[in-house]
Amino acid sequence: MIRLQTKKTITIIIISIAILVGETINGIKLPWYVTWIMLMLVVISQVRYKVQEETWNSLKTIIFIFISPYILALLFTICGGIWNDSFLYTMPRAFSLTIQQALILFIAGIMVITFEDDCVNVLADAMILSYIISIVIAIFGMGFQEIFRYLKNPYYWQFINLEKHGINYLERHDLGAAVGLVIVYQFLLSEGKKNYFQMGFLAFIAYACYKRIELFGVCVTILVGLMILKKKNKSNEYIINTIFLLAMVFCWIYIYLVGSKKIYILASALGISMRERKNLFNSVSGFYKLSLTYFGRGFGFTEKYLGSIAGSKTAYKLGNLWMGQMHNDIMRLYIELGMWGSFLWFLYFLRVVPEKLNKRFGGGAKLCYFLMMVYSYISYTMDNTLDYTIFQLSLYIIVIFGCFKSKMINQDAGCLINEKHNLN
Repeated sequence: MIRLQTKKTITIIIISIAILVGETINGIKLPWYVTWIMLMLVVISQVRYKVQEETWNSLKTIIFIFISPYILALLFTICGGIWNDSFLYTMPRAFSLTIQQALILFIAGIMVITFEDDCVNVLADAMILSYIISIVIAIFGMGFQEIFRYLKNPYYWQFINLEKHGINYLERHDLGAAVGLVIVYQFLLSEGKKNYFQMGFLAFIAYACYKRIELFGVCVTILVGLMILKKKNKSNEYIINTIFLLAMVFCWIYIYLVGSKKIYILASALGISMRERKNLFNSVSGFYKLSLTYFGRGFGFTEKYLGSIAGSKTAYKLGNLWMGQMHNDIMRLYIELGMWGSFLWFLYFLRVVPEKLNKRFGGGAKLCYFLMMVYSYISYTMDNTLDYTIFQLSLYIIVIFGCFKSKMINQDAGCLINEKHNLN
């Protein structure tokens, strides 16, 4: 059997390559299935002959909790095809999204079971290695001088169209979003001796990728987390439940602002540029309406439609030349699932899931999930992280580990559990 340390090294290398090939670097992107081949190699390299039955049962429970809404969204899309032929258009994408989430959940679970307390560190090291490879590619592609020019102000270069500059090599979109989850976890929830080199390098990646909404999300989540961790347990429960409720209200206010286009007025008043997002949101404005009787277009519709017109004359006329995805998961869920479907989605993830985790695994699991959701939902407002493979993998690894840690089901296998942040 492969030694654990060897498994760690193999996993870090494989995941770093999977992260790398999943993105476009200087105009080059490998087929999507290459990423999945690499991730399946992770599973193969981590096979264990004996795992506690309770561990498997807990993992199955977590997978069921998180995959259930995807299955229901898929069934909704299939049933929608009975009364509306337009749902048939998006049905293949609904299937692929559901299968993708199931695979990611399983891979995340295998990583947690294999590496236990070290699973998040393995993920973080894979992110760092992946970005180091990007830097090496950038050195050969444009040289040190251009790299330093980019790093002086990454935000500026995102609006300059040049063939050889840092954004083509160093602005790693998917990684830049996912790294925030790990930063939040390490800053607020990790225990024991801190790996400051690792934390510093992750912060550097976040800066170099310079995704504004994700940087904002990290700051807000850390501030909220620090406020909660300083409170007593019972007041924590009240604060978390209140924020979950406010998040649901926010989602509907946000949908109204985007759907009515009043968000552009608000953004202008705040000095925020939304020129690209405005064109993108307008490109799908004819496919939905703000109404109690709007029942959606089918799960996966926006990505299917925008992907089909990306780079076309239609996209050119709409001012959206390249974006193949909605870059707004909150609005995307409304367009695809309708008024009531999206309401149930938000209700499930912001109310039902935290209570299920709390009941099954304890308050520590709920706290971990809460912090990940604060960051995730902030990113959903201006990004499509709900479909990013590395983002979802990072989210599930952290949440699954948080559940196992809270419940202490792996203590006999050497996973030392600390209930310091339990809410109960």
